[in-house]
Amino acid sequence: DEVTVVLNGLPIANLETTQNDSTGHSSIFIPEALQVQGTNTITFVQNVPGWKWGINSLLLYGCAT
Repeated sequence: DEVTVVLNGLPIANLETTQNDSTGHSSIFIPEALQVQGTNTITFVQNVPGWKWGINSLLLYGCAT
């Protein structure tokens, strides 16, 4: 619950938490119904003031429907 993923202004998921000062993986699915044609904006929001976190790798991939 430390980081919320926001798509086009709409919160869609929280990233999984990891142990303090460690790294880990988190996956979320972005429903096609929430995507808009053209440009979509993904924002990561820190939910706990004063906590430090970082995202060092981001992989986006699309699937043909």
